[in-house]
Amino acid sequence: MKIPKETEVLYVIGNGFDLHHNIKSSYKDFGEYVEVKDPIFYDTIARYIHPDYLWSSFEEELGNLDSDHIRDSIDLVPYDANPWSDSCHHDYQYQIQNIVDDIIKCINEHLPQWVSNLQIPTKKKIDIDKQAKFLNFNYTSSLEDIYDIPRDNIKYIHNKVVNDVNNIENPKLICGHRTILKQPLLSRDDYESDPRYAEGNDILDEYFQKTYKDTDTVINNNRDFFDDLSHIKEIIIIGHAISDVDM
Repeated sequence: MKIPKETEVLYVIGNGFDLHHNIKSSYKDFGEYVEVKDPIFYDTIARYIHPDYLWSSFEEELGNLDSDHIRDSIDLVPYDANPWSDSCHHDYQYQIQNIVDDIIKCINEHLPQWVSNLQIPTKKKIDIDKQAKFLNFNYTSSLEDIYDIPRDNIKYIHNKVVNDVNNIENPKLICGHRTILKQPLLSRDDYESDPRYAEGNDILDEYFQKTYKDTDTVINNNRDFFDDLSHIKEIIIIGHAISDVDM
């Protein structure tokens, strides 16, 4: 179904919309879910990302991973150690990789699983123009489920969870930080002093790249939607604070 060209209203929808409808969709709720679902990971991540902020500003805090703490917490066995085993060539990098993989797993697996389990009510609480366009920053289908907004009227800018595990079109949720590393954690010259140490830093560099929210690409990938807003005369923002990540 095509969006009527005469539509002159754009809604910008944030998480406050879902919270207003009593959907437990805050990152604090997500943290409580992870604590039950994967308590070992929950305790691990709290060691390397400040727990006081992690579950209130989850995306921003992904960019504040304490790389120094990770490196200091893992023993790098010296080459002249006695006894020595071949595993000493890889243990240090392996442990760093496990930490990084766990955090990325939290985004790619725990986050969509949590969203898919959120209870969406049916009671309407506000008046909404169903013919308007919607720029939706949420992962849920609350606009469709509560207000019967046509799917074609909604741009899920961060994608949404489809509650069907067999749906091959279920897209990856867009979630991440805006921390841009000005340079690698260590110079490549460190390979000469100890390649294991440098390889560990390569893994950490890659973490920041993989968890970076590339908003420029998101905008470009949705250029058709934004280019089609020239006729909009009224913008209504509901429950969207616009964090630094999304600014």
